Amino acid sequence: MLKQVLGASIGALFFCAPAMATPIVSGNYIFAARSICQPNILVTNSVSGDQDVHSVDIFNDQGDDYPGDVHFTGGTAKIDPVAGTAKIKGFQDGGNVLLLQTHGTTEGSSMTDVPISFSAAFSNTDTTITFDGQTFHAFYGTVNKSGIATFLEAFGVGSPASCIQQLEFTRI
Repeated sequence: MLKQVLGASIGALFFCAPAMATPIVSGNYIFAARSICQPNILVTNSVSGDQDVHSVDIFNDQGDDYPGDVHFTGGTAKIDPVAGTAKIKGFQDGGNVLLLQTHGTTEGSSMTDVPISFSAAFSNTDTTITFDGQTFHAFYGTVNKSGIATFLEAFGVGSPASCIQQLEFTRI
């Protein structure tokens, strides 16, 4: 009997609890982002006369020359949910994953450290955020008494489709 009562009580807790409201993402946050993109490498072999000719090319999923890249971004974000914007200021470090050297030339770019400042469209639901036109899975940490998320983790496949991205927002 105790098992039945306990089971019914637990079931009531899970099925009668009110749905959590969508956390508000608003104000100033420490912002961090990571992006890793895969290169596609095409190796072709052919015969020209009595010589084998080898060719290597690297490209993205749209066919453009693209030796993949990796970027780490850090800074601050000021999020205005009414305007639907996030203003980002900070630095971005990154470059191409591969540097292909052929006949004295290098295809790809070395790692750099550059300041960034931009505005992007921002919105969120209880399970996703849309940032700069891309939608990501979202997971929230503590939500304060005002309903504002103090931490947000988001990730997903970006654009181009050969990229994965991770975003973090920690309220300050």
